Amino acid sequence: MKLVIIDRDGVVSRDPDGRTVRADDWRAVPGALDAIARLNHAGYQVVMMADCGPLARGACDMTTLAVL
Repeated sequence: MKLVIIDRDGVVSRDPDGRTVRADDWRAVPGALDAIARLNHAGYQVVMMADCGPLARGACDMTTLAVL
C-alpha cells in the first residue's frame, strides 16, 4: 500500500494553529485539495492528521471535528 500522511493545520488548511471549530470557517490552502486528489488518482491512500487543538480546548466535540 502506498500511503501519504499529511498534517492538516497549515498544510491542507489555512489554519496553522488548528483553531477552526466550524466547518463553514474551514479554508483550504490553494492547490492542497487538488494535490490530494492527484495523489489518490495515482494510487496513494492519503490520511490527514491533526493535533486536535479545538477538541483539547473544548471548543468542539468529535462529531464537529470529523467534518473540519
